[in-house]
Amino acid sequence: MNDDSLLTVEKKVPGETLFLSDVTTERLNNTPGIYAIRCIPTNKHHVGETKNIKNRIPKLVHDLESRKGNSKFVSEYVEHQSSSFELILYEAGESCNDFQYRKFIEYKLQSELSAINCCYNSGTSETIGERPSGDYPTSPGIYCIRCKINVACYIGETAQRRGLAGRLSSWKSRLRNNQAKNQILQHDWFRYNENQFEFLIIHSGTEWLDSRKRKNREKELIKQYRENDIILYNSFSEDHQRAPSCPLAAREICIRNQSQEYRDYIAQLNTGRVSDFRKPIQAEGNIYFSIQEASECLKITRSSIRRQLGSNFKLATYEEIVAEKERRNVQQTGPVKKERHKKRAGLSQKIYAKGGTYNSMSEAARALGVSVAAVSKSIQIGREGYFRINSEEKKDS
Repeated sequence: MNDDSLLTVEKKVPGETLFLSDVTTERLNNTPGIYAIRCIPTNKHHVGETKNIKNRIPKLVHDLESRKGNSKFVSEYVEHQSSSFELILYEAGESCNDFQYRKFIEYKLQSELSAINCCYNSGTSETIGERPSGDYPTSPGIYCIRCKINVACYIGETAQRRGLAGRLSSWKSRLRNNQAKNQILQHDWFRYNENQFEFLIIHSGTEWLDSRKRKNREKELIKQYRENDIILYNSFSEDHQRAPSCPLAAREICIRNQSQEYRDYIAQLNTGRVSDFRKPIQAEGNIYFSIQEASECLKITRSSIRRQLGSNFKLATYEEIVAEKERRNVQQTGPVKKERHKKRAGLSQKIYAKGGTYNSMSEAARALGVSVAAVSKSIQIGREGYFRINSEEKKDS
């Protein structure tokens, strides 16, 4: 063995060892490090580096249990079972903060083990660049979405493919695109702004793979939060069963758990119009009590309004809604409507198409054997040989 070798005399990776079957998140530290998984019967190693030992190792074990990853590594794990594998923490802590240092040690260990045929890794390095920060673990668990303004919380659980990281990423995407099913949480997201919300991990790790265990813990936390008078976005009834599918029923159950100030706000929104709470918005300088009302007044579709929330349109504030209600009561009028520009009927415009002059698009379409829409599109895109006669769009043929 070379003097500068990192392996022990027994040709193993040195360091603190734990049987893989005994590894839990409680026994791991939230620090960067360099590790190896060793098969005791074959003395083969899987070597890696990570920013977070506590997240990485449970995820690696979960992948092995799910038959994912290096095929040789997985096959021997299935053959020998977890009790025949051990985790070796070669180095962990502040000394491993530098990514380049971790990659150098990983490379050296993998190279030495590969030379004596004791390495599962298919290459000398699994990554070229530094991995993303990984704010959230990819393991199953329990999470909380918390509003910093009213201290309201949403408690959830997940075991989806990317674990907590995937679920929270999905929540952010839906909230940003105004597609969250939880209407009250969605409303507050736009009312207070995204930077006033935080995503917290309560429990994580492979020990939360059991769906029943996660759901029971979720219900326990919801009960504890309610007993401590913490506002909840969760739409659960008193016996912790999910509320009816009716949005109004679910919303009423959730509103009962809000502060008195918030309940007064909801009551103002609902005065005279049950659907007012469903996204009152500000659009083109006017206030509308719902997306449906805005759609009817602005002559655009509801889906188009939803897509533009946060950019061209935004959710109305409590003060704006109260002011609009007062305006309508005083003036005895409804919402501001946009004038519809109607086409003038009975006037056909001559067009030039493919070397001929026609009195209308329909006449041109019949003569050319195409649809009216095809002729119209050719004129709109400025296709050569198509234009309106005596119009700004006329082009030299």
